[in-house]
Amino acid sequence: MGENSSLDCRHLCLSGKDERQIFKFDPQDYSVESLDLSRCGLTSIPSWVCSLKSMKKIDVSHNNLDNLPVELGHIEKLEEIIATDNSDLLKDPFAQHIREGPAKLAEFMKSIVKPKVPYTLEYQPIRYRRNPNLLSVFTWNILADSAISYDLYPLCEFKYLERQYRHEKILERLSSVKSDVFLFQEIEKIQFEGSLISFFTNRNFFGHFVPKGRIKHKASGLADFVFGQATFINLRKFEVAATHKIESRYSRFIQDDPNINELRAVDDVTLFTLIRTKGTDPKWILVINVHLKYKSENIRVPFLAAAYNEGIVFALSYCKSFGMIIAGDFNCLPDSVPINNLFRMNSNLKRTHECFNENPTTVSMRGYKGCVDHIIFDSSYFKPNSLLRNLKEEEIANLCPVIPCSEYPSDHYPVGAQFEYI
Repeated sequence: MGENSSLDCRHLCLSGKDERQIFKFDPQDYSVESLDLSRCGLTSIPSWVCSLKSMKKIDVSHNNLDNLPVELGHIEKLEEIIATDNSDLLKDPFAQHIREGPAKLAEFMKSIVKPKVPYTLEYQPIRYRRNPNLLSVFTWNILADSAISYDLYPLCEFKYLERQYRHEKILERLSSVKSDVFLFQEIEKIQFEGSLISFFTNRNFFGHFVPKGRIKHKASGLADFVFGQATFINLRKFEVAATHKIESRYSRFIQDDPNINELRAVDDVTLFTLIRTKGTDPKWILVINVHLKYKSENIRVPFLAAAYNEGIVFALSYCKSFGMIIAGDFNCLPDSVPINNLFRMNSNLKRTHECFNENPTTVSMRGYKGCVDHIIFDSSYFKPNSLLRNLKEEEIANLCPVIPCSEYPSDHYPVGAQFEYI
C-alpha cells in the first residue's frame, strides 16, 4: 500500500491515498476500530470496509461520495461516521444527519437495517362493517419490478428488492385491508395475471388491467413485464356495469393541444370502471384509475383533464347520473396546476385528505418525498368519513426511514378513504 499507510491493530489511516489503491487494499486485520479514508477522491466505498465488524469510527470526509452503503448499518459497534464535505451527499436522506454529527449519521444508518414493524392498514375512525351505505377506496402504486434500480434505491438492501419477496409482501399487506375498491399503479402484466388476480378472485372481486401503450412494441416475453394499472371491485356489494380503457395520447380531448407532439410521445393510460350498488335503487359510480407521467405539467394537465372528460362521455352512455372517484398516482402535489385545473372544470370535486386537513407523505425516494397520490371525489355524491391511516413524519423516521424495505415493498405508501352516499 505504500510507506505512508498507517496500520496497527486498532487504527487504519489511508487518508490521501488514490481511489484505485483503496479498492485494491486488503486490511488483513479485521479488528480495526478506526478507519480514515478522507481525501481519497472516493466516489464509492469499497466492500471490504463493511467487513470490519469491530469498527467504531470511519472518516470518509472530503471525498466525492453520493451514497453510503447500507451495509454500514450492520456493523454493530459503529458509533461515528464522518462524511462532511461530500457535496453529493448533502441531500436527502443524508443531509440532516450529516449536519447533526457523526454519531447521528451512524445511528441513522443502523435504523435503516433494523427490523421493521409494519403499521396496520386500517381506516380511522373505524367504520367498515360491510355497510351497504359505505364505499371504501384504496389506491397504491406498488412499484413495478422493471422500474427498480439501485441508483434510485441505494439504501434498500438488495434482498428486499427481489421480485418474489416483494410480491409476497404486497399480498401480505393487502390481506389485512378491508376495502370495496382497490386501484393499483405500476402493476406488471405478469403480476396481475399471476398473484393478484387469484388473490382477489378468491375474495369475490372483479379485476381488470390496462398496460402502458409501449406493450404494442414489445416481444411476447417482454410484454409480460410492461406495467400499467389494475382495478378490483367487491362483487358482494357492487355490480360491474362496464369497463373502458384509453391511451391518453389518443384521447379526442387533446388533439388540439399546442403540445400535441410532446403528448404523443407519452404512453400513459387511464382505466375506467362503471359500477352500481345492488338493490332496487342502485347508485352509479365511475371509478377512474390514473397514473400521470412524472415529467412535465404540460403533459399532466391535459392528460388529467382528458381522463375526466373521457370518463363523463363513457359513463353517460350507460346512465344519466353518477358519482365520480378519480384516484391513483397523480405525480402532483396537492396545490399543483393539474389538480387545480381539474377543480376548475368541476367545482364539486374535492380531495379526501384536504377534507381532513392532512397532506401525508405518500412517496419517498432518493431526493424526493411528498404527497402525490390522491383520491378525488364528487362532493355532491359522496361525503368522506374516514381515511386510511397514514404515517406521520416522526413515525416514518422511527419505523421506515427508507423505503422500500423489509416490511414496505414500494416507494409509495397506500392511500384510502371511506365515503357515505349523499
